[in-house]
Amino acid sequence: MATQNKELYVSFNPMLYRKAKQSILKTQEELVLSTGHLNELKLINKEKGKLKIRLHELFERVSKNIETLEKQMPKPKIPKFLQDKTTKTINRTRVSSSIDLGQDEYYNKHQSIEKELLEIREKLRKLND
Repeated sequence: MATQNKELYVSFNPMLYRKAKQSILKTQEELVLSTGHLNELKLINKEKGKLKIRLHELFERVSKNIETLEKQMPKPKIPKFLQDKTTKTINRTRVSSSIDLGQDEYYNKHQSIEKELLEIREKLRKLND
């Protein structure tokens, strides 16, 4: 027996089709915008990490300058009953500066997202006309 291909045709109300298409395109537009915002947040987060490293380096430099000044300054003669017997030590930790911003990658993604947004908006405009 030969198999018969039966085609099925479905008809939609034009207004319902148009509204559904608009909804899909608007959702697509929002997703693309969200992707763009996430990429911007990633870049900002990387910049934040780089600034934290820079700040840490500056604090280290200031600490070293203070130590140098303390060594060069004369020692005051303080009576024993005024001296504090406990000494505080400062913990110094090294932070690696291995964060790379990757701005070229960000701008390529940004241009791609902008292009996609323009295409979606053009489709929406055509659909509304």
